[in-house]
Amino acid sequence: MRVAIIGGGCAAAGALEILGANPKIQEIVVFEAASHWGGRAWTRKVDEAYFDMGPQFVQDPGVTISDADPTLKGTDLPETANPWLKIIKKLNTANLSNFTCLQIDPTTYYRVPDGAGGWQDVFTTNDINQVNNTIDTDFQFAATKPNLPASVTYQSGGPFAGTVHLALGSNGYGPIAESVETWQYIAADSDRQVAPAGEQPNIYVAPGIGDVVGLYMNVLTNPAEGSSCAITGNLKTKVLSIQQGSNQIKIDTENGSFYGFDFCIVTISPYALANIAFTPPLPAEKIKALKYIGLGNYKKIGIYADNIPESIKMNTEYYTIDLDGQSCWQYFRNPHFKNLLIGVASGNFARTLETMDKEQVRDRFTAVIKSRYGDVTLNITDWAVTNWANEPRIGGAYSYTIADGGPADDPFPLQARDLLQTTHQNIFFAGEADWTEAYGTIHGAYYSGQRAANALLNRL
Repeated sequence: MRVAIIGGGCAAAGALEILGANPKIQEIVVFEAASHWGGRAWTRKVDEAYFDMGPQFVQDPGVTISDADPTLKGTDLPETANPWLKIIKKLNTANLSNFTCLQIDPTTYYRVPDGAGGWQDVFTTNDINQVNNTIDTDFQFAATKPNLPASVTYQSGGPFAGTVHLALGSNGYGPIAESVETWQYIAADSDRQVAPAGEQPNIYVAPGIGDVVGLYMNVLTNPAEGSSCAITGNLKTKVLSIQQGSNQIKIDTENGSFYGFDFCIVTISPYALANIAFTPPLPAEKIKALKYIGLGNYKKIGIYADNIPESIKMNTEYYTIDLDGQSCWQYFRNPHFKNLLIGVASGNFARTLETMDKEQVRDRFTAVIKSRYGDVTLNITDWAVTNWANEPRIGGAYSYTIADGGPADDPFPLQARDLLQTTHQNIFFAGEADWTEAYGTIHGAYYSGQRAANALLNRL
């Protein structure tokens, strides 16, 4: 059997791991539009540090790890451990890498005016508490009435209303910062999420998550000599169309056509999926489902400087208002690289930043840091800015459910993720958007790839 896999990220890794080990599969060809493996998991070197342009930690690790064994070589990982921790251990144990892990439960501060012309770090303020409580009440109300609009709004009138809303979007209920989402869909989606018992703190990996995924994809696409399955990886190969004939599949790419596949697994983002021509066409319900899965905005900037203010502590996350007086920045030092300062924006603010040049985003963020920390001018030697919303092969940072303003009892938007994973003849689908239990995560994408591969094998 010959199988084509479209996309080279976390979902592709999950599918390859299953299919490459099955003797019924003789050949697999992987097509990736980018020049590197990993999809949105991509690590860039920034001076002497490494900056994850996409996912920056292992979420829902399912285990508490010891600082004494950062490579995990001597750690007995339980079955419930995040699969990417198992992959890190496998790669390190085989001496293919030396990834190190740090489990961080950061302290959180808000950087707010001190009333004397300066700024101070506080755990909370009355305004923050008011908005926090209102948001929590609103969310809990919506959770009791799936697909019905919440009656409570989160308007406190305080200067930190937007700040807290976006802060929660970054580290609380999930991707709630997209203003086009309404609370009942957020509540219903959150109710489908499955987190390991205990919800252990996130794990940061050095050099980066992107390097882990990239290396593992490289290992999977270069099987050991004598393997029963021939695997070929094609980078810089954008797929344009997928045609199913009477008993074979043809893949058309910008670099030519590939023939003779028995099955195909598509693992790319909903945005990229919508831009592939299928013959026969995708079912009407799947096309409709694509319109209900949006790709959200999450802007990140990494700045390498040797004079980051000492008051920006390690293992601490900070939130402060932007110079516009409304938007919010989250910022922190990379736990592995103290001279790498990371700034994060989400929701409408991130959408605004996506329309700006990278230099403008850098200058806006550094102006905030300068304003908040004694007029400091950072000695920047290198920097990088993400731009996923304008990346034509992906179209956004993470998936979320779109509420279109239709009938309050319309169940279709919440069915969209399930419809995305339905099979189209001999074509299977996977990706972070398809895994309802943990969408927007690297392990969700990986599990979805394994699910698609197992469904394919059940056809044989």
